[in-house]
Amino acid sequence: MKIDLSQFRDTFLQESAEHIANIESGLLQLKISTDDETLHSIFRAAHSIKGGAGAFGFTDVVKFTHVLENLFDRMREHQIEVTSPLVSLLLRANDVLKALIGSHDGSVPPGTAEIQSALEAAYREASDSQTSLPSKSADGAPPPAAAGESEYTVTFSPAPEIFGVGSDPLLLLRNLSTLGRVISVVVDTQQLPSLQALIPETSYLNWTVTLETIANRNELDEIFEFVLDCAVVKITGKAPPPQAQAAGVPSAKAEQTVQRTPGKTGAPRGESASVRVPTEKIDKLIDLVGEMVIAHSITARLVENFEPQSLLLLQESVVSLERHIRELHERTMSVRMLPIGSLFSRFQRLIHDLANDTGKKLRLVVEGDDTEVDRSVLELLSDPLTHVLRNSADHGIEMPDVRTAAGKVAEGTILLRASHQAGNILLEIADDGAGLNLPRIREKAIAKELIPADAVLTDDQIRLLIFEPGFSTKEQVTNLSGRGVGMDVVKRNITTLNGTIQVDSKSGSGTHIRIQLPLTLAIMEGLIVRVESHNFVIPITSIVETVCLEPKEIHSIAAQGEVALVRGEAIPLIRLNRIFGLTQLEDAGSTPIEADVRNNRHLLVVVEYNDQRAALEVDELLGQQQIVVKSLERNFERLEGALGATILGDGRAALILDAQAIIQRRNKGGSSSQRAGKPRLSLVA
Repeated sequence: MKIDLSQFRDTFLQESAEHIANIESGLLQLKISTDDETLHSIFRAAHSIKGGAGAFGFTDVVKFTHVLENLFDRMREHQIEVTSPLVSLLLRANDVLKALIGSHDGSVPPGTAEIQSALEAAYREASDSQTSLPSKSADGAPPPAAAGESEYTVTFSPAPEIFGVGSDPLLLLRNLSTLGRVISVVVDTQQLPSLQALIPETSYLNWTVTLETIANRNELDEIFEFVLDCAVVKITGKAPPPQAQAAGVPSAKAEQTVQRTPGKTGAPRGESASVRVPTEKIDKLIDLVGEMVIAHSITARLVENFEPQSLLLLQESVVSLERHIRELHERTMSVRMLPIGSLFSRFQRLIHDLANDTGKKLRLVVEGDDTEVDRSVLELLSDPLTHVLRNSADHGIEMPDVRTAAGKVAEGTILLRASHQAGNILLEIADDGAGLNLPRIREKAIAKELIPADAVLTDDQIRLLIFEPGFSTKEQVTNLSGRGVGMDVVKRNITTLNGTIQVDSKSGSGTHIRIQLPLTLAIMEGLIVRVESHNFVIPITSIVETVCLEPKEIHSIAAQGEVALVRGEAIPLIRLNRIFGLTQLEDAGSTPIEADVRNNRHLLVVVEYNDQRAALEVDELLGQQQIVVKSLERNFERLEGALGATILGDGRAALILDAQAIIQRRNKGGSSSQRAGKPRLSLVA
């Protein structure tokens, strides 16, 4: 019977991507410090990829990974010195391996042959060398001499269904024999049935192998590490004491016995003990669903047998059910949260490559990589952070000789930090480079006609010019920068995420960029307001305060629109009814607002974006609540000034206002009145 493995292909590809990421992060760690655990982790990842690729018939991946695995094996045995050129070669090989796995059409990525030849040359050089580095054991002692070989007895009892998981017992025994000299092999055939009752897909045999080898115990364990769920492996080792091995003197042998049984394996240190979603979160969800079932049962019984005296009990039951629903909602949203470290880990390679390209000495320090973020936000953060880090490496950090002359250490440091702050996620990218040259930025902005020559700008406003499209202070275009493309993309992407970005810099001391984002794009806290007969939602993160002003505190400025005086501060006034063309809309189900009432008060919601404020005039504050964000573009079209829409408790739709877009529109002179020909918007459900 032929087993169809195509159904597991996607799982293999996903797991391979994780193994490749682990190899890359491990190799980058080796540039900082070499430790045995990292070397073993890299080897295990390559070994897993090769085993899976063989099961699916990816022969090109198997051949390439085999060469890579041989080199990793020599490295973990300390027979090859870990050097910076070798790590760079292995990083390029890891890129080729990733491309090989990703090419489903069987094509070979460019440069594969060259990289494979370089790997084979490095392996041959280590094999031919007579001065290879001594291998170290766990306690740091040198390996035993050949005269002090250890003797192991391995009992291998595969489960009857081992063939069904793609494992071949004979292949495992063949790999075991490569570790040393086989003294004896005993095959147990007691479970073998008659020829008529034999099932070809079932394993009936057990083996006991006695082996003399200089290999350590871990190497024997690794032979069987992928079949421990479908086999029983018992290894009994007899080895002379270390002092006897060193002297080559025969001595009494000490017994070491470890038995592995199916289902008893533990995850290697440093690897996650969970799948995509931690099992703890799933368990809590299941418990909560059980509580909801009980609350629903009680409520349904009270409704079915309702009596006036049971009204209080019914209200309590509804409150309990509401509490469970809210908790279920919060826990369900937490399932979408992923540690941002999965994104941060990619940037170590980026900084490594930038250091090689620029000739600079760069170090990336990561903090808060366990901070959890909604996966929808996480997926959209890669490009903005990549651009900011490239900008810090290319523009911010100086060359080593320049840094030394300025009294700094030759190696530049870039800090990437994530943290939670008031219901948002705060990302900080800081470097200890030269900082922003504000006169140079102003000069370039005038030359590119981004600002007039006589413009009066604060330092903060000058810093924000780096986010303008086409802006660059580079004199020459390189493969890293100089085309004015990058930081404008950062601003656009952060704006799409409903976030804010701030820049702080001091000449000679470096630059500090702060990016604040909502934890999730799917839900937010909002203030519900009424304008005319329609409801709108203003995100709480955009609101500074709400005020009620007298008519005398509203002033018109020629060609500038209206301003509201809030405690002596002039804040631009924006009338939402004019922006959305609601002044002449009539709704039979609503009470019209009388002109004299409107003129006697001005209820304002002050919002802020990037230190710019605006006062939005509304008719009534209806309360604060969590709202589920729905996209307008899927079912309608993009509407200027709106982040999206939501459905309120009464079943009516409400726009979610975009404070940034409204402020920017006002600055461009488009908020004072509704443009002619603009279709009016009705959100009546």
